[in-house]
Amino acid sequence: MVESTEAGVVDFQQNGVELRLQVNKEVLPVVLDQVAAKTGVLIHYSVLPEYLISATCIGLSVKTILDCLLGGVVDMVFRYPEGGAASINQLPVEVWLLGSSLRQASSSLKQCSKFEEQSGLLQQKRKVISAGVVQDSLQEKLDFRLQMAASNNPSQRAQAISYLAVNTSLENKEVNRFIEEALTDESADVRAQAISAWVRRQGEQASIAELQQAMQDAEVVVRISALQQLKEVKGLIEQALNDENQSVRQLAKMKMQAE
Repeated sequence: MVESTEAGVVDFQQNGVELRLQVNKEVLPVVLDQVAAKTGVLIHYSVLPEYLISATCIGLSVKTILDCLLGGVVDMVFRYPEGGAASINQLPVEVWLLGSSLRQASSSLKQCSKFEEQSGLLQQKRKVISAGVVQDSLQEKLDFRLQMAASNNPSQRAQAISYLAVNTSLENKEVNRFIEEALTDESADVRAQAISAWVRRQGEQASIAELQQAMQDAEVVVRISALQQLKEVKGLIEQALNDENQSVRQLAKMKMQAE
């Protein structure tokens, strides 16, 4: 599916379990709407940045695509079909983007309130809050995510890592320990999120050993996540050109051509 506007182009494809998104100078709401239309996943958001974006994202899950598209800086809450996320590529029913506005707080609250009243999202959010997903205070929210990071549910662990990576101090030893342990989690989705979080906090050059490990992971989603973090370590990008998976090879080729 290719959707064009005056600003740019959105190309979103779903081939089997693989998702591929290419964006060229388009505003974020248009991109999210096209992802929702293609996958059938309801994506709820209030106020989003209005500048044009360009991105290439390849993954096996909607979460991987959204993390890539949003740069890992937006907290997300997922609702999966009854029974939970059965596999890495299990499509969620709904996704809420929380704290996504870069505008001033007063403007965000006003527009968010208007959006929620019109869409009915306010009532849905209250249900989420009553379930303990969203906390009233920042500290409560952080504490809750730390609990989620130790959950038996891989989806919750991955969401917790994503949130903690960008909402805590880089010197927070507890969070860094959680992320480091998650690099070897039994869930590929968690490992993929962990390598993204680790590089974000430690920097690419300081994460070469962890990136090398992730690039040798048996699961494609982890290798793709690691490759998406690579910019300076050309040797690992070149290594990915010979990966057994076509998507990894194509992403590596695009990265090499972008230089």
